[in-house]
Amino acid sequence: MTKPGGNIFISFPAKNAIFDVYVAMAREEKWAPYLGRCRQMLTPTQFCEDPQADFSDTLKEVGFSSDLCLVTERTYTVSKAMLLGFIEAVCTFTIPENLLKEFCQDHYRRMKKQYSVWQNDQGEVYLSFPFIFLVAHAAKV
Repeated sequence: MTKPGGNIFISFPAKNAIFDVYVAMAREEKWAPYLGRCRQMLTPTQFCEDPQADFSDTLKEVGFSSDLCLVTERTYTVSKAMLLGFIEAVCTFTIPENLLKEFCQDHYRRMKKQYSVWQNDQGEVYLSFPFIFLVAHAAKV
């Protein structure tokens, strides 16, 4: 990959609403001790206005010629239970076990304030939030 002609193919979440909530929680006294390395865990495009252009420029800066760099914007709709499970499953922070459920609930409450929430006929709560995915292919020059 790092030799001339070497190829990379990469796909990652360029921007994710879930990560925005981590950043907000990291500023709070209660969660700050556990989220100190939060910004180090984010993708380099999380706060970019134009993730596609920014990542394409980064590839050039490190000696790659990109033949594909695109973003896909989506809105994900998940149940409250699924989102809580996801937050817990992907949590890479050192949240004490006795605070993990509270951390997940707090995270969910914050997302609920910012994004669309609705309930189906069976009473299940769903939340919709934006997600931008980036895919790139490049060759080392």
